[in-house]
Amino acid sequence: MAKEVPKQKKSDIGPNLKDFSGLIRAGNIFLSQSNRTRKAMLNQSDKLLEFRDLLLETKKKRKIVHVTGMGRSGRAAQFFAELLKDLGYHVSIIGKTLALPVSIDDVVISFSGSGKTTTTVANVGVCVDGGAKIVTLTQNEHSRLGRLADICLLVPKTKKLQRAEEPLEIETDKGFVVAVSQIPDDMKSSLSPMGTLFELSALLVSIGITGMLHSEDEPIKAFQSTMDSVIDNAEKAVQKIIKKEKTQDEIIRVMKFFIDLSPASTKKVFWVGAGLSGIVASMHAMRFQHLGYNIHLQDDWRFRKKNDIIVAISGSGSTPFTNSFVKEAKKKGMATIGFTSLVNSEFGKHTDITVKVTGRLDPESWYNRLSENKPFIETQFEYAAAIVIESIIAQLAIHKGITETEMKGRHANIE
Repeated sequence: MAKEVPKQKKSDIGPNLKDFSGLIRAGNIFLSQSNRTRKAMLNQSDKLLEFRDLLLETKKKRKIVHVTGMGRSGRAAQFFAELLKDLGYHVSIIGKTLALPVSIDDVVISFSGSGKTTTTVANVGVCVDGGAKIVTLTQNEHSRLGRLADICLLVPKTKKLQRAEEPLEIETDKGFVVAVSQIPDDMKSSLSPMGTLFELSALLVSIGITGMLHSEDEPIKAFQSTMDSVIDNAEKAVQKIIKKEKTQDEIIRVMKFFIDLSPASTKKVFWVGAGLSGIVASMHAMRFQHLGYNIHLQDDWRFRKKNDIIVAISGSGSTPFTNSFVKEAKKKGMATIGFTSLVNSEFGKHTDITVKVTGRLDPESWYNRLSENKPFIETQFEYAAAIVIESIIAQLAIHKGITETEMKGRHANIE
């Protein structure tokens, strides 16, 4: 009689890398939030038009648009700043080396989900005293930032972010309610993999406003159509994960890479990108740091060693700046992971793992074009890449059993 083979413990077997349930659930939440944000912004069309008129007047008077925010909200504000620069606005990022003084009739745009971020509130308070016009994107109009703003644009919040004294809001998006209800309890607070809702909404609103500014006629219609195209592309990117085996295989390879990487490992993970893709890379570098990895940006590139890892983002796959990092990484014996729309590009040929994200069709690098020669594109790739990578983060947290308490301990506590 054959002996019974002892059952392996779950911890010995390891996670099922073909289980994409957490990733798909997260993707659905992010897409639902995108549609909720679209609806909420269109319900504030008067404020959007007021904001548009303010920006146009600011440009006409040759005044300065300043942006401020901390952490990932700050990166989202910087994303908006770069979009405005391409439309010919004189833009300054508060706190950066080349920040400009704030004066009367300048415009200050602040991004903060809570509306209470100490540094952002302090920055805006000084700008109010300087006579600037304040525009705030937040989830809380009753916050300090919301009260300081001349124009306050509200992003929809989840019920877990509502304060007890606020009136109950009935959520009508059934898909959003179902997806949120399926999140494990230890992953439900604002620092968990689901905690990026505001930042994604901020990127989307920034793109929508850029589309509105680009159109002289029917600005609200332009805002809506821009949002629609970006959300539609993001949905295609998530569907590609669900339906395309090749995309699934590449994402499994990405997850295996990070699951096998011990928290005690000295291997460094560098996040690299140029322009808007670089901003998206830095936003997700923060998220991977919350997961416990040894994360670095391109400023620390001189500390690279053999067997380190680079994660690079390039929609066109032809940006020389990004490709130079990838090529150097290959020569150094580093592992290379890439996110791009054009996998057959030079970029795709030099990355060990290449995840295709829809959105960019033009093989010419947008980053390298002169501003006056740039056609308006809705940055569909960057937004889709943000959702795909955030969804991977959600699945990684589940596979590695990383709880909210652990992530919170790695989150910056001074901002």
